[in-house]
Amino acid sequence: MRATLRASVIALRDRLARRPLVAAAAALLLIAAPAGAMADAYLFTSRAMPHDYNIHTIYASGGRVTVRGDGDTDLDCYLVKNGQVIATDDDATDYCILDTHGYAGPYALIVKNWGNVYNQYDVRIE
Repeated sequence: MRATLRASVIALRDRLARRPLVAAAAALLLIAAPAGAMADAYLFTSRAMPHDYNIHTIYASGGRVTVRGDGDTDLDCYLVKNGQVIATDDDATDYCILDTHGYAGPYALIVKNWGNVYNQYDVRIE
């Protein structure tokens, strides 16, 4: 199954490479935020259905991205920038910490739910 997810990440990388306008638009929307507004900012809540994955476009200002699930299932998280996987958290929990290594900009956040029920999660930039 994890090999299938890896293939999905590679396919996503290829799709993102062909859609730079989407990433640029997301960056422009978030650049207008006041200074410091993204520090420790709550971004959104989402829900991953059983054995499915979500792809979110986010803007990180060089800190870290955290995903905190509801505790029901295992979530694996991947942070992708410019088609390259920058950070992964694929342990057996639904709490992910992804380091941007100081690089600001638009990212694709992939959240994979390995459970048999949905998992509602919050995404933050710290």
